[in-house]
Amino acid sequence: MAEEIVDTNPDLYPQGEAGFTCVRVDKKLNPSNKPYYIFVFSSFVDGYSKPYKEIRAPWMSGDLIVALGGTDEGNGKFKWDRSLVAGKKIICSIVHEPDFKDKTRLRARITNPVPVDETIPF
Repeated sequence: MAEEIVDTNPDLYPQGEAGFTCVRVDKKLNPSNKPYYIFVFSSFVDGYSKPYKEIRAPWMSGDLIVALGGTDEGNGKFKWDRSLVAGKKIICSIVHEPDFKDKTRLRARITNPVPVDETIPF
């Protein structure tokens, strides 16, 4: 048998300002039957296409919903249509922070998402 080294660090999206194009938003149910969203984006890093997924509970999703064309109805309620988000573009900051479950691991997270005019290429 040969010894080997395995890198278990996640391939995190780089920190800093980034532009993303939304591919889709999936709504799933956790084992407790509570909903959560998977925001699927595409972007470019160093000239190569790189996918990015952001998983959020509904109470954490307001800023992304508005950036993707939804409206804030007040009192923590947002109106949107997940079928209309494909192709929407945002600019945001990516930060690295400790994972919720394992504080020794880092995860990337979107902050300050802002909608972008659809005609701007990135």
